[in-house]
Amino acid sequence: EPNEIYFTSGGTESDNWAIKAACEAVNGRKCPLVYAARRAGDPDRLFANNAKAKEILGWQPHYTDIRDIVATAWKWEQNKKF
Repeated sequence: EPNEIYFTSGGTESDNWAIKAACEAVNGRKCPLVYAARRAGDPDRLFANNAKAKEILGWQPHYTDIRDIVATAWKWEQNKKF
């Protein structure tokens, strides 16, 4: 039986600008950007649909707002003990 893949996104759409703004708001620092052309093979858009994880695993996201997601990730990063 093949392995299954489940996407566990927050379930809301977030573009790069929204993620950058959330990171800056959470950590209080500017995030520098490097503007460049898309690389060969890069897709125009990426989507993750968490419906399969919800249906099969009964999974529900704890956080759906990108700012909350970034804040919890940032807190975890700051508290790593290794």
